[in-house]
Amino acid sequence: MTTKGGIIVQIEPVVFENKSIAKKKNVCAYARVSMNDDGMLHSLNNQILFYKEEILSHPDWNFVGVFHDKPTTSTKEDRPEFSKMLKLCEEGKIDMIITKTISRFARNTVTTLKWSRELRQRGIDIYFESENIHTISSNGELFLSLYAAIAQAESLSVSENCKWRIQKAFQEGILTPIKILGYDFESGSLKVNEKEALIVKEIFNLYLDGKGTNYIANELNQRGIKTKLGCEFTPKAIHVILINEKYCGNALLQKWYSKDHLTKEKVANNGEKDAYFVEESHQAIIDKETFEKVQIEMSKRAMKYAHECKCREYPFTKKLKCGICGKSYRRKIVHGKPVLICTTYDRKGKSMCPSKRIPEEILMKVSANILGIDEFDTDIFNDMVSFITVYNGNRLIFNFEDGTKQETYWKDKSRSESWTDEMREKARERQYAKYSNN
Repeated sequence: MTTKGGIIVQIEPVVFENKSIAKKKNVCAYARVSMNDDGMLHSLNNQILFYKEEILSHPDWNFVGVFHDKPTTSTKEDRPEFSKMLKLCEEGKIDMIITKTISRFARNTVTTLKWSRELRQRGIDIYFESENIHTISSNGELFLSLYAAIAQAESLSVSENCKWRIQKAFQEGILTPIKILGYDFESGSLKVNEKEALIVKEIFNLYLDGKGTNYIANELNQRGIKTKLGCEFTPKAIHVILINEKYCGNALLQKWYSKDHLTKEKVANNGEKDAYFVEESHQAIIDKETFEKVQIEMSKRAMKYAHECKCREYPFTKKLKCGICGKSYRRKIVHGKPVLICTTYDRKGKSMCPSKRIPEEILMKVSANILGIDEFDTDIFNDMVSFITVYNGNRLIFNFEDGTKQETYWKDKSRSESWTDEMREKARERQYAKYSNN
């Protein structure tokens, strides 16, 4: 109470309402368009702009971002932005994902359900606008399963139609778009690229001069020459060029075919599908006589090496992938002991790939431990493990055939453990000689 001019005035206390401020929801969007859409890039830009405005206009939402992958004809899960979004989900930075339709999220029913379930367990909702489905709702998974199955069936239908068109073109001797060194694909046919054609001719001439595929690949790489796709040459790439009938003006169509419409896995056609041989379909870069000489020489070298070298596959052949450069690991004998080493590190040195070599013995022990068996078994390993990704810090990611992953680490041997009896004997001799001279 207080007085003012002799009048008693009572001041009421101000009561502030204790309203808890609701936590805003972290929302993002995922956008992707089909290659079949008209003006696909324009459509993608429109989606990005639309979702950004929609999320920002919602008062209870925090805008995390719009993740978007480039249009592709592949249904493979090779989408970097999609992976980035999932990582943020794992870190608890996203509460809801908005996407246009199920087919834009994933065309594979199994993949769609897998991610929706995993995200739902984390309390993360996926909202499919076209289908009006919230995966976090009680009936969300039921409707999602039905719509995803329909989307997958549509993908199969589109794939079969594409296959039919390609097959029809093959039957008529029409070449489909292809990227091949020495040629440009223009107006439905192969046109000689004069600059690249010189490189092709050099490859054939070097081989007939007695040079191997390793030598030719290194020679071209040292000069900064790239493949048609802008990559460095490998011995395999040189081999593919040397056996390609297109360089002498002919075309064998349907050498490969798609095994699965979802994975787009390409396999060699060994008689499963019809193949079509078209003579003089385009201008030749290599004359037929030179091409035949190369094929004969390759057969001779193959016969020679077959007698000189009994090649065998070891337990980890084609099973190790470098997590730094992406290349495969190979087996090599170092100081009398087998190790697994990144091919980039082995061929080009530490400056190109700072990976570590792994003793085969240690990798066997680690693999046995991961698989829950007492001793390493090659058959069990091959049946269960798809591949191993190798990272620095002695970190290994085992990728299993069932789609699961497991992380582990390997320990370096101590210096004493890594020494052979021969190395110890030489060390003793050096020490003896040192003190004898004193």
